[in-house]
Amino acid sequence: TPLSGESLSEIEYVKDDRTLRVKDIRLHFLDPSKNYQLASVSARDLKAESVRVMDVNAPLVLNPSYARYVCDQILTRAHQSAQSLTLSLPLNALALEVGDLIRVDGNLADWRVEGIEAGAVQTVKARLETQRETGGFTPALSASTPTALVPPIWVGDPALVVLDIPRIEADTGPKIGVQLTPFARTRIASKFSVSDTETVLNRAVSIGTLLTVLEAGPIARWDYANVFEGQFNSVTGASHLNAVTQDALLNGANRFAVQTPLGWEILQAQNIELLSDGRYRFHTLLRGLFGSEAEMVNRIEAGAQIVKLDKGFTDLSLQADFLGEVVTVQTQTAKRTPIQHDFLYKARHLRPLAPVHGYLTQDNADHADSDEGDNVYVLSWIRQSRIDGQNWAAIEIPLGETREFYQVQLFSGAVVLETFMATTSQLTLTKAQIQNVDSIEVSQGSDFYGFGSPLKIPLDGLS
Repeated sequence: TPLSGESLSEIEYVKDDRTLRVKDIRLHFLDPSKNYQLASVSARDLKAESVRVMDVNAPLVLNPSYARYVCDQILTRAHQSAQSLTLSLPLNALALEVGDLIRVDGNLADWRVEGIEAGAVQTVKARLETQRETGGFTPALSASTPTALVPPIWVGDPALVVLDIPRIEADTGPKIGVQLTPFARTRIASKFSVSDTETVLNRAVSIGTLLTVLEAGPIARWDYANVFEGQFNSVTGASHLNAVTQDALLNGANRFAVQTPLGWEILQAQNIELLSDGRYRFHTLLRGLFGSEAEMVNRIEAGAQIVKLDKGFTDLSLQADFLGEVVTVQTQTAKRTPIQHDFLYKARHLRPLAPVHGYLTQDNADHADSDEGDNVYVLSWIRQSRIDGQNWAAIEIPLGETREFYQVQLFSGAVVLETFMATTSQLTLTKAQIQNVDSIEVSQGSDFYGFGSPLKIPLDGLS
């Protein structure tokens, strides 16, 4: 709207104080080259002072080079429009509105109306409008062009992974972890827990799938015969799978849990070969570790889960009273609504280990002068301990239970013929008692868990 002639009275021009100008513009935006994370750029005046800062938070997806261009333009326009004017118009000049561009007679510049005050006359306040660039801006391209669009980061609900497995080191309960891509810190709480404090998981678990079958293998010695392949998703942290030395393996490296119909078998793999993206071959194995031979089956089919036992897991300390009960666990990620998960608590970390080195020998020396003669047999075994049983220098390993007791069962096929209780690691039997027996099972007892995995002793050709 051009203004001239009698409609104009007094015009006042004002130039802004330089010390009060904006000197630092900071623009916050979404960067698609960084998975749509928040990014920021800034533009400063010639003195590069971090004073008189203007923060602009724009929910816009911008190329970083274009964002810098926008930031520079904001600062440039702020400096160029550092002049304002005030003029008075008669009351009949009602066509003027806030936002209109006006041009004063004798001045070729455009002014943007910022305010109108009505009184005896209309007082109009306007600010110098900067000249806009007529040419478009082409953002600079990055060094490489992405072949596919990267989806924006968002946090989903975690998938809970619970491993109710035998005690490995200082385990105080089932191992618990989450599978979540992309990962975010996850809080875990349970009213069944011994402690009222929440557990925070800072990394996801590495979980994969068997691609080939895994046959049963030997216990307490190397399994060189079995070789299997598994697929791990690289985003869950499987990129660190690699072969290790024998010393590193025996010190706890490359531990895995493989799902079986009976639970989870714990094994270690010394040699791991990368075959293709996320696909690995495992061989030179140690099988049925930490008492998990009870979960070993003759054949684990392809498709079973395999989990790396690493720092993605933490122990969920539960009260022993809840053994056999359904336990509820609550997970929460990124302030989302908490999710309830239920699982059956079997407390396998409390299960006594199976005894080893079972023998049935004829006791002729102690009964040479008696009527029993050759009819007395001694069944003996060596116990294992769940707790601190690796000390080879000790005279005797710790018991690991509140008291020592065992259950001995005599079998004929699948039928239990007789059951005995013992408080030491041997039991005296007569020939009549074992006459129709073809196998014996010995289990160590626990006041918290009950009887653990049995030691199976086959009897062949007793005379």
